[in-house]
Amino acid sequence: MTDSLLFRLETEVQPLAAELLRRARGRFPEARVTSTRRTCAEQNAIYAQGRTTPGAIVTNARGCQSWHVCGRALDIYLGSKAKSADYKWLGAQWVSLGGKWGGDFGDPGHFEYHPGLTIERVCPNPDDCRSIEAPLFYGFPGLALKSPAFRCELWNLAVRLGVNPNWLAAVLYIESGFDSKIRNVWCMKNQACAPSCCAVGLIQFMPSTAKALGTSTTALYAMTDIEQLSFVERFYKPNASRLRRPVDVYMAVFMPAFIGSAGETVLGRKGDSKVLYGSTTLDTVYTQNAGFDSTKRGYFTVGDIGAKVESVIEAARKKEGVVVDCTGPKAVAAPTVSSSYLESEPLPTLRRGMCGEAVRLWQRILRTVKVDGDFGPLTENATKAWQKARGLRQDGEVSGGVWSKAP
Repeated sequence: MTDSLLFRLETEVQPLAAELLRRARGRFPEARVTSTRRTCAEQNAIYAQGRTTPGAIVTNARGCQSWHVCGRALDIYLGSKAKSADYKWLGAQWVSLGGKWGGDFGDPGHFEYHPGLTIERVCPNPDDCRSIEAPLFYGFPGLALKSPAFRCELWNLAVRLGVNPNWLAAVLYIESGFDSKIRNVWCMKNQACAPSCCAVGLIQFMPSTAKALGTSTTALYAMTDIEQLSFVERFYKPNASRLRRPVDVYMAVFMPAFIGSAGETVLGRKGDSKVLYGSTTLDTVYTQNAGFDSTKRGYFTVGDIGAKVESVIEAARKKEGVVVDCTGPKAVAAPTVSSSYLESEPLPTLRRGMCGEAVRLWQRILRTVKVDGDFGPLTENATKAWQKARGLRQDGEVSGGVWSKAP
């Protein structure tokens, strides 16, 4: 078994599990992860084995009664020289990270993370067990080349919005190819005010949209892709409850007023001077987005856009998937996963504007700020104070050198 098993855990558990493994290897270099997510069939086989094979490892959890099936549990083996006290020490480390230790119920090598959840809630009927897939993006072109931190945050952003992560990934692929520096081609070629007046970035932020979000297209262009994701989330949040179909996720970017509209709703028509919204005519929309008229009818509808989004998702689904790696900074694509970097820097560099489970971990270490997963000004100031107390450079960033000083 290799550390690539960590990537089968739920994304919020991955960085915590990687940190636990780092601490374990500090004392026991041969420590390794032996199990993470299991299928229902695998869990039932272990359950059955314990009742038919003398001396077999017994589990009282069948079907989805195990947190392993939910991707929220892992087993770690410390090595042949480890004693029960060593597992108790590791259990205390896990509890300090917010998890539950299996040693409290007779399984010292077992570690769970499911704050606020009960197994009865996620598994009301173990006889009706459905395996939960490991976090994995479809094979959208270019996504495997993005950093693990970007992919992790994109996945978690979608989860926070309550939408399928692959729907959101499809929109970013269509709009920008995951390129945070790209600008609208038509605008750059035809508008004298370019580039300041042209849409930019992951979801092609318009100047008016950027202003409403408290920024500008110039500032967005200067941001990293991860920094831009925080504005993607701000943009989507007001309409999160309305995003029920892939086309809705796209329409939120293209024309928010038409989220939820019927498929036959016409959004662009060649030569039609009818005003669609504001002072924008159907002809203007068609001229700038004629690509949606794939059959060359001279107009396109909400249904045409939905078909485009669905086709992109289906094409990506048929390609090799991309691992959602929330454990470290290096790009790793499925199925070959290198885990060597976990030992040197298992957690990403954090700075103001970032969010996610790694931020929550850092906030727990600080102990002086609210654990909300949002690296805002309070967390930044607390980080600087923490750095000052330890004689470190007070830049407010949590890099590998800072993580190494953490307890």
